[in-house]
Amino acid sequence: MGMEERTAAWADIDPTPFREARLERGLTVAALVSFEGPPRGRAALVSQWATTGGGRAFELGMEWDGYPYFMVSGTGQARGMGIVYAEQPLERATTVLLSGSFEPGRRMAIYANGIELGENEAVVPASVHRPDRGIRVGGRPGCGTSCAFDGAVGDVLIWDHPLAPEEHRALAQAFGLESSAARAWRAPERVVYDLDRLADELRSWYAGLESGEWPGAYKWEAHDAGPELYASADIAWIRWIISDLDDLPSSDRQLWISYLRSFQSPEDGTYPPQRLHDQGHAIAHVTAALNALGGAHRYHPSFQDPLLAPGAVEPWLESLDWYWQWGGSCTLWGHGMTLLSTPSTPPAWGEALFAWLDREVDPEIGAWRRGRPVRHQVDYVGGGFHIWTLYATAGRPLPHPERVIDLALALQRPDGDFDRKFGCGVLDGVWALAAAGEQTSYRHDDVEEALRRSLHGLMDLAERGRFEATSHGTLSRVGTLAILQHALPGELRSSRPWRDPWAEPRLFEIRAEEPARCSGPR
Repeated sequence: MGMEERTAAWADIDPTPFREARLERGLTVAALVSFEGPPRGRAALVSQWATTGGGRAFELGMEWDGYPYFMVSGTGQARGMGIVYAEQPLERATTVLLSGSFEPGRRMAIYANGIELGENEAVVPASVHRPDRGIRVGGRPGCGTSCAFDGAVGDVLIWDHPLAPEEHRALAQAFGLESSAARAWRAPERVVYDLDRLADELRSWYAGLESGEWPGAYKWEAHDAGPELYASADIAWIRWIISDLDDLPSSDRQLWISYLRSFQSPEDGTYPPQRLHDQGHAIAHVTAALNALGGAHRYHPSFQDPLLAPGAVEPWLESLDWYWQWGGSCTLWGHGMTLLSTPSTPPAWGEALFAWLDREVDPEIGAWRRGRPVRHQVDYVGGGFHIWTLYATAGRPLPHPERVIDLALALQRPDGDFDRKFGCGVLDGVWALAAAGEQTSYRHDDVEEALRRSLHGLMDLAERGRFEATSHGTLSRVGTLAILQHALPGELRSSRPWRDPWAEPRLFEIRAEEPARCSGPR
């Protein structure tokens, strides 16, 4: 069977036995899988998950980077879903027995050839949802070919209880599969990469995001219906980083500036939140884009003014979401970067900000917030980046840089990423290692090896034609390479050095042509 034919092929299993099974004890799903390389996107191997109506039950699958996963939903909605990822990807061409176990309310685990590769005991549904839909092998109900698997799936087995670890091993042995299928990692070697070649590919990519409606009006993804604010700011950042704005015609530059400013509210100077980013993040993101283009805001962002009132800093910081701090700290980063970079901000504001941050940092990990739990350990690095960059902007050393290094090294995956998509996570982790590594020689060799591992992971994406993602995801990758070019001298060659926007406070300085109109009594 050819690859294209196999990609579009799937089979449905009669769900009657599954509907009649009693799943109070849990669930195990296993499948024998053969493939030549990782899928092009998240691929479903065995799934009872209706993407339109009917809810979802479970899915055993593989991510685009070769990491298998197992998910179970207790409600039929994403909010009620538990998921466990393997801690290591699989070899790129192999036959493997994948299996996932679910013990309600207690534990989820995923195995390859009977060897446990990951577990989740933090977010585990109390039950399995039971949609009235079939069980699909090689795809997902309602998904068409976009989540189909480029490989062969067979010998699908389902149990109405979680198998014990020794039972997973015995099952793999019955198929004659006992050796590890996880990809072996070696210490990364020193390699010189050509950034000019990647810059040319980026130019072709963002040309495909042009909407044609207005110079500088870009789409988030090529297939989107129209342009949007964040994408248009993302491309300004990217083109500034790779020095691709210098030859931009003045007329196009002014029209791009006008397009960005068209989103600003004349009442309070805000920009609309987009793509999980709030107004605090938006003001910094658009400010940097405008400054990169040589423009300024149309209106003063007066919505920031209450933060400058005496005594306002501490209550504001206390109100932030420190559990999901990767997202919750976006507003802290946005207001902090712009206010700290703007000369008119009273010095007392920064003093109050850092007094609170210094007091609340956890000295054991060099991140925030002391005595507060987080959704996931990676939030310490994701949220930390939004705060550590404020220290750098203000010319202050990072608190406890040795612990920052320990934290980032512990959270880096073998492929060099810190999250799942080589997006904001790798930017945050690389920035932390590079910045802390400049302050101390602690674990110098480990830091250099970790930075090189992230570099290889990113350039592997480029070599596989997978570097470009959404406009914001690509910005994260481009920004990471700019940091790595400075941190690993001689390993990223380019005719023009790529620029690190987080090392340029002037990019975040608030400049405005007019005051915002007062929308109510002061």
